[in-house]
Amino acid sequence: MIAPLLWTLSLKRQSGLLALAGLFMLATAAGSAAYAGAVRFVVGALGADPQLALMWGPLSLAGIALFRASAIYGQIMSVNRIGQNVVHDLQREMFAKLIRANSEWRRQHPPATLTSLFVADLSALREGVIRVFSNFTRDIATILVVGAYLFYLDWALALAICLVYPVAFAPVERLGRRLRSAASTVLQQNERLSHHLTRAFEIDPFAKAFGLEPFLEKAAAPVFRDR
Repeated sequence: MIAPLLWTLSLKRQSGLLALAGLFMLATAAGSAAYAGAVRFVVGALGADPQLALMWGPLSLAGIALFRASAIYGQIMSVNRIGQNVVHDLQREMFAKLIRANSEWRRQHPPATLTSLFVADLSALREGVIRVFSNFTRDIATILVVGAYLFYLDWALALAICLVYPVAFAPVERLGRRLRSAASTVLQQNERLSHHLTRAFEIDPFAKAFGLEPFLEKAAAPVFRDR
């Protein structure tokens, strides 16, 4: 599991930033719930005092929007810092391991492959960490806070929503599963293409010496066709 590894190598030392990001996420979730409260206030005030509703309604919505935008900005900045620190710690740890690796293992892994670990793979990991904290965790916090506020307003209606939501979510989950499967297939095809091209370019001088270019073209055709 990569989560315990990330916690041990980097996230454990960033408890302060994690707490700050969590506060910003809760503030963002509170802002989402405050929208419902503000709309409820405006609708109720329209019947009792339309002038009051027209005066305070836009101001309250604008204030909530400013508060939520500030919370989102703070969350993005703190989460980006966390992701960058994770990459920094992993790069330092990986470099220390690689320079101490035995020579036989180093010969089996070209420098370009090792370099891609530091550039491409860790960058993808950084984006994954940012998305987990920015999207997944924030959405969970928003659901919990807004759900609690809905139960406070009308528990029966909120309970009905909780019962209907899983049924409506099932088709979306199936679609997401298909998209993930398609993305995995594309990655496998890209890996196969990259491996084939690397091997072809490595033996290209020998192929030219023996006139094997048509053989290489024929071998590459199925790889290109699968894409």
